[in-house]
Amino acid sequence: MSRAPRRSVPTLLAAAGLASLALALHGCREEPLPAPPPPPPAVLVPPLHDAQEGEELVMRGAFGETWIWRVRSTTDETVEVEFVAHPVDPADGVRTKTLVWHRNGFGLDEAMVIRRIARDRIEVAGRSWDCWRVHGHSRQGQRFFWVTDELPVHGTLKMAVANEKGAPEEVSAAYYLPPR
Repeated sequence: MSRAPRRSVPTLLAAAGLASLALALHGCREEPLPAPPPPPPAVLVPPLHDAQEGEELVMRGAFGETWIWRVRSTTDETVEVEFVAHPVDPADGVRTKTLVWHRNGFGLDEAMVIRRIARDRIEVAGRSWDCWRVHGHSRQGQRFFWVTDELPVHGTLKMAVANEKGAPEEVSAAYYLPPR
């Protein structure tokens, strides 16, 4: 008469636990997981390459201020833009200045040095956008810009300063405001 090998109680409990886990996981997978969104195009097009006179882009800041970039004139190499900042409190006064950007650029401050450009996909203005996340550094700190060639002027969807860990500070971010 042969005997089955004896198994210890912990071994049997572990085997039963693994079997229960496998059944539970199998039961949770009734619906297939949705496919991840396709990555943005692998071609980076400078957003100023096709800027035309009269185009404008409006953004709303985290504290309610509004910024407007309006193309005043263009040449083959440059884009002249009027920048208007409307503060939340009208007593602070509207600020206006003229900017001249090279068409190969992103409309960033001259002191901003781009350290990294990465593909990204974000939700802005009720829509999902394939875009590029531009990470820049200057003496004033680090900033992030999400840009696309689907928007006029410099194509900025979102801007954010970097927090102490070097990540975008979402609380202070500014977003593209579509025309009404």
